[in-house]
Amino acid sequence: MLDSGVMTTNKDNKQLEMVEFKLGEKTFGVKLELVKEIIHAKPITAIPKSNPLVSGLVEIQGKAIPVINIEKVSGETAIFNPKFEKMIVIQLKEYSFVLRVEQVIEVRTIDQPNLKEEEHEFVTYTVERESNPLYIMDLDRIVHFITAN
Repeated sequence: MLDSGVMTTNKDNKQLEMVEFKLGEKTFGVKLELVKEIIHAKPITAIPKSNPLVSGLVEIQGKAIPVINIEKVSGETAIFNPKFEKMIVIQLKEYSFVLRVEQVIEVRTIDQPNLKEEEHEFVTYTVERESNPLYIMDLDRIVHFITAN
C-alpha cells in the first residue's frame, strides 16, 4: 500500500509523482514529496566503521548529511560523470539524507494501476515501460535497515 507520496485524482485514476534517476543499467524513482532538493555532487567525507549502506557525510547548508550508498542498496555499479552526477536530498520524517546518483532524468507522473509490487528488499514497486522498467525505491525500508543496525 502506498502510505506516502503525492497522490492526485485525475478522473478515477490515482497518480504518483516520482523523481526518476539513473544508476548503473537501471532507472530508479523516489517519491517527489520526499525530495527536498537536487544539487550538483559535492565531496563525501568517509565515516570510519559506519554502516555499509552509508558512504559518508556531505556538507549542505552548514549541516553534515549522511549519503546513502545507493550502489550497495540497488546492487548496481555506477559510473559517475561529474557532468551529470547529482545528489538528491531527501527528507523522510525526521531523517535527512542524500542519494548520490549518476543522472537525474526527470519528474514523472505515474498512474497507480501501473505499479507492480516488487519482492526486492529495497524496491517497493516496478513500472513496466517500453524503454526499461522503473524501480521505485523504498526509502522507509532503507532508513529502517540503517537505523536498526
